[in-house]
Amino acid sequence: MKKNIKLYKNKVFAENFNFLMFSKKLTLKEISEKTDIPLSTLSTWKRGRIPRDKTLLTKLAKLFGTSKSELLNSPNHNAVFSNEKTTQNNDTSTKILNFVKVLLNSTTPVEQNQILKKLIKMFPPKKNK
Repeated sequence: MKKNIKLYKNKVFAENFNFLMFSKKLTLKEISEKTDIPLSTLSTWKRGRIPRDKTLLTKLAKLFGTSKSELLNSPNHNAVFSNEKTTQNNDTSTKILNFVKVLLNSTTPVEQNQILKKLIKMFPPKKNK
Protein backbone atom coordinates (compact mmCIF):
# COMPACT_ATOMS: atom_id res chain seq x y z
CA MET A 1 0.00 0.00 0.00
CA LYS A 2 2.80 2.46 0.93
CA LYS A 3 4.57 1.66 -2.33
CA ASN A 4 1.42 2.48 -4.33
CA ILE A 5 1.03 5.80 -2.53
CA LYS A 6 4.67 6.69 -3.20
CA LEU A 7 4.33 5.76 -6.88
CA TYR A 8 1.17 7.89 -7.13
CA LYS A 9 2.89 10.89 -5.52
CA ASN A 10 5.89 10.48 -7.83
CA LYS A 11 3.54 10.35 -10.83
CA VAL A 12 1.65 13.47 -9.71
CA PHE A 13 4.88 15.39 -9.20
CA ALA A 14 6.24 14.29 -12.60
CA GLU A 15 2.98 15.33 -14.32
CA ASN A 16 3.05 18.73 -12.62
CA PHE A 17 6.74 19.24 -13.37
CA ASN A 18 6.35 18.28 -17.03
CA PHE A 19 3.20 20.38 -17.41
CA LEU A 20 4.93 23.45 -15.98
CA MET A 21 8.01 22.94 -18.14
CA PHE A 22 5.82 22.74 -21.21
CA SER A 23 3.54 25.63 -20.32
CA LYS A 24 6.48 27.90 -19.43
CA LYS A 25 8.39 26.67 -22.50
CA LEU A 26 11.48 25.85 -20.46
CA THR A 27 14.05 23.14 -21.03
CA LEU A 28 15.81 21.24 -18.27
CA LYS A 29 18.99 23.14 -19.11
CA GLU A 30 17.21 26.51 -18.74
CA ILE A 31 15.68 25.46 -15.43
CA SER A 32 19.08 24.30 -14.22
CA GLU A 33 20.69 27.63 -15.15
CA LYS A 34 17.94 29.66 -13.46
CA THR A 35 17.81 27.62 -10.24
CA ASP A 36 21.34 26.21 -9.91
CA ILE A 37 19.80 22.74 -9.61
CA PRO A 38 21.99 20.13 -11.33
CA LEU A 39 20.69 18.95 -14.70
CA SER A 40 20.95 15.31 -13.61
CA THR A 41 18.74 16.04 -10.58
CA LEU A 42 16.12 17.75 -12.74
CA SER A 43 16.19 14.81 -15.13
CA THR A 44 15.35 12.34 -12.36
CA TRP A 45 12.52 14.61 -11.20
CA LYS A 46 11.13 14.77 -14.74
CA ARG A 47 11.05 10.97 -14.82
CA GLY A 48 9.10 10.82 -11.58
CA ARG A 49 11.33 11.06 -8.53
CA ILE A 50 10.14 13.39 -5.80
CA PRO A 51 12.78 15.91 -4.65
CA ARG A 52 14.22 15.11 -1.22
CA ASP A 53 15.92 18.47 -0.74
CA LYS A 54 13.20 20.96 0.24
CA THR A 55 15.40 23.96 -0.60
CA LEU A 56 15.71 22.76 -4.20
CA LEU A 57 11.97 22.18 -4.34
CA THR A 58 11.44 25.74 -3.08
CA LYS A 59 13.67 27.09 -5.88
CA LEU A 60 11.67 25.12 -8.45
CA ALA A 61 8.32 26.29 -7.09
CA LYS A 62 9.53 29.90 -7.09
CA LEU A 63 10.67 29.63 -10.73
CA PHE A 64 7.27 28.26 -11.78
CA GLY A 65 5.31 30.72 -9.63
CA THR A 66 3.55 28.05 -7.59
CA SER A 67 3.87 26.47 -4.14
CA LYS A 68 5.74 23.34 -3.08
CA SER A 69 2.44 21.82 -2.02
CA GLU A 70 0.87 22.39 -5.42
CA LEU A 71 3.91 20.89 -7.16
CA LEU A 72 3.76 17.76 -5.04
CA ASN A 73 0.08 17.16 -4.49
CA SER A 74 -2.33 18.55 -7.00
CA PRO A 75 -3.02 16.70 -10.22
CA ASN A 76 -5.61 19.29 -11.38
CA HIS A 77 -3.46 21.53 -13.59
CA ASN A 78 -6.26 23.86 -14.58
CA ALA A 79 -7.13 24.72 -11.00
CA VAL A 80 -3.62 24.88 -9.60
CA PHE A 81 -1.81 26.81 -12.25
CA SER A 82 -4.48 29.30 -13.23
CA ASN A 83 -5.44 30.13 -9.61
CA GLU A 84 -8.99 28.86 -10.02
CA LYS A 85 -10.82 26.92 -7.32
CA THR A 86 -10.64 23.17 -7.69
CA THR A 87 -13.94 21.77 -8.81
CA GLN A 88 -15.46 18.74 -7.16
CA ASN A 89 -15.88 17.07 -10.53
CA ASN A 90 -13.38 14.24 -10.78
CA ASP A 91 -14.53 13.13 -14.21
CA THR A 92 -11.47 12.12 -16.22
CA SER A 93 -12.76 13.52 -19.50
CA THR A 94 -13.36 16.92 -17.85
CA LYS A 95 -9.80 16.94 -16.51
CA ILE A 96 -8.41 16.06 -19.92
CA LEU A 97 -10.50 18.75 -21.61
CA ASN A 98 -9.34 21.35 -19.08
CA PHE A 99 -5.72 20.30 -19.54
CA VAL A 100 -6.01 20.60 -23.33
CA LYS A 101 -7.59 24.07 -22.97
CA VAL A 102 -4.73 25.28 -20.76
CA LEU A 103 -2.23 23.71 -23.12
CA LEU A 104 -3.75 25.36 -26.19
CA ASN A 105 -4.02 28.73 -24.47
CA SER A 106 -0.29 28.67 -23.73
CA THR A 107 0.81 27.99 -27.31
CA THR A 108 0.98 29.80 -30.63
CA PRO A 109 -1.50 29.02 -33.43
CA VAL A 110 1.14 26.98 -35.27
CA GLU A 111 1.87 24.93 -32.13
CA GLN A 112 -1.88 24.53 -31.52
CA ASN A 113 -2.32 23.08 -35.00
CA GLN A 114 0.54 20.62 -34.42
CA ILE A 115 -0.88 19.56 -31.06
CA LEU A 116 -4.37 19.05 -32.48
CA LYS A 117 -3.01 16.96 -35.36
CA LYS A 118 -1.14 14.76 -32.87
CA LEU A 119 -4.23 14.39 -30.67
CA ILE A 120 -6.40 13.42 -33.65
CA LYS A 121 -3.78 10.89 -34.72
CA MET A 122 -3.57 9.45 -31.20
CA PHE A 123 -7.33 9.55 -30.60
CA PRO A 124 -9.09 9.30 -33.96
CA PRO A 125 -12.74 10.37 -33.95
CA LYS A 126 -15.22 7.51 -33.91
CA LYS A 127 -16.83 6.92 -37.28
CA ASN A 128 -20.61 6.71 -37.47
CA LYS A 129 -21.85 3.43 -38.90
